[in-house]
Amino acid sequence: MLILVCYDPSLQTFAEIVDFLDASGLVRQEPLLVVGGGLVTDVAGYVCASYRRSTPFIRVPTTLIGLIDASVSIKVGLNHKKLKNRLGEWPVALSLRSTTKWIPVCT
Repeated sequence: MLILVCYDPSLQTFAEIVDFLDASGLVRQEPLLVVGGGLVTDVAGYVCASYRRSTPFIRVPTTLIGLIDASVSIKVGLNHKKLKNRLGEWPVALSLRSTTKWIPVCT
């Protein structure tokens, strides 16, 4: 099991995740399970699109924005310096698993 924590959509975070995947011995055809909100699915999706020229991944969004991004938009990206989403890709996830049970209800 691989657990990734994304806190910043930057090249440094990208490099840290790629280093982690290298150290973990992830096989090229082995899908990466990406569980989290929009930031996590965005950064991990870009890593998967780039790592070994396309690593399959499964999105499991846990926030409303993450759910919308994962189900409607397949774009993923990283910030470069102060430029938002300057690096990006349009990979299609191997699968999308979604439920509204994980999304907190605002009252």
